[in-house]
Amino acid sequence: MAIQRQVRRSHAWFAVLIAALGVLSTLADPQLAVGQSSWTEPQQVAAPIEPAGLLEAGAAANGYAVVAWLGGEREQPTDDPFAGPAGRVYVSVRDSSGLFHPPRIMSGADAGYVQLAVAENGQTVLTWLSRKAQLLARFRTSEGGWGEIQRVSEDRASPYSRPDLDIAADGSAVLAWRGRDGALESATRKPGGRFSRSTTLVQDDGFIRFSAAAAEGQAAVAWARACPPAERVTKRNLVRVNFLGPDSSSRALKVRRSRCNNAGIDLAVDSENNAAVVVNGNGFRFPIKASFGSQGAGFAAAEEIDGRGKSNHGQLEMDSLGRSVAIWNPLRPARRDLPAGTRGIAAAMGAPGGPFGAGSRISGIRGSGLKDLAVSSSGAGLVAWRSGGIGNFKAVHLQEDGTFTPPERIPGPLDLESLTSELEAVARPDGGAMVAWTEQDQRGSGGTAIYASDWEP
Repeated sequence: MAIQRQVRRSHAWFAVLIAALGVLSTLADPQLAVGQSSWTEPQQVAAPIEPAGLLEAGAAANGYAVVAWLGGEREQPTDDPFAGPAGRVYVSVRDSSGLFHPPRIMSGADAGYVQLAVAENGQTVLTWLSRKAQLLARFRTSEGGWGEIQRVSEDRASPYSRPDLDIAADGSAVLAWRGRDGALESATRKPGGRFSRSTTLVQDDGFIRFSAAAAEGQAAVAWARACPPAERVTKRNLVRVNFLGPDSSSRALKVRRSRCNNAGIDLAVDSENNAAVVVNGNGFRFPIKASFGSQGAGFAAAEEIDGRGKSNHGQLEMDSLGRSVAIWNPLRPARRDLPAGTRGIAAAMGAPGGPFGAGSRISGIRGSGLKDLAVSSSGAGLVAWRSGGIGNFKAVHLQEDGTFTPPERIPGPLDLESLTSELEAVARPDGGAMVAWTEQDQRGSGGTAIYASDWEP
């Protein structure tokens, strides 16, 4: 989640980050541990009664947290048989008591593509797609109840494309989605308000990859047209960024050398309209690349982050000073005695305005693609992942000085007959973190339980 950013160019901080990454390869040494962390015992947010998926989570100060998911009957959100899964939107809220309240149903049985975002001040935005392909939203604060439903989309939203929602530390938010006519739409929200009327960013009849990012008073959407694997790279296939602030131009800015691929993009923006964009690698064909830029100056040509080979599944976050962190999965080519696969999780740090420094691995080689990155406005954050076998979770903490702690195991119900399929990491504004995950029962009931655990600094 992109958060409030006020850029302060801190090259000394960047030097510290590069030095810190140089020691990440020795994380397996227990003598390097920086004190003992404190993970709480997992709390069951939802019992394994029915199927559940599309897990979303967020947290603020004073124990406030929200977990949302899709559960219940699996109907289609539209009359299109190829649309995504649907059911009822459930939410569970944790207050200052430290306990999650029983789940509450927020929609009918025709919902799909649930999205949740929680600002550091507790403002919460929940969106989902209805059977009529209407994009709906509800809002609340950490101390209030849920407001009335708002219909966000002017026209029918596409059942093929999951919307993207992001929120800033002050509650500013942006939502992007693809309409049924192929247009890329967006809407913004001021703190405490509702979403504005939708704005069409681009008309296109091809599938569009996109990512939305919000900051205090600013927002942006990065997007790219998809292309066939054999298509030659052209200007049409470059990643583009639309800034959506009050003084922003409607012109989309091109990211040069953002190679044509269908693997997705991630975007982060600050309150001064500076931004970073990560173009994910496309399996074994392309490496992960990144570009930094601004509304006034445009974007620099995208450059490889990991020069050691191909990679994919990249994620990007920024803090309030414009410092960025990216994570991804390096790929291992197939050998005669070993199938192709990932080589753990790698990370790189970027100073305000870029570029990224050299990447280093932050996990063992068993770190999987089931991972998540979260960073607060202060720069503290978390990378959590499933490591190896079922029920085995690990995490590293990104500290405010830009250094990572050694990997540690997240306590959880170690049930070898259940399968973890979704994982959400959340960075709290007090420097702590929360992880929520699903566990599917493999013994015949088919139910899915949801758990959450917090890390206290």
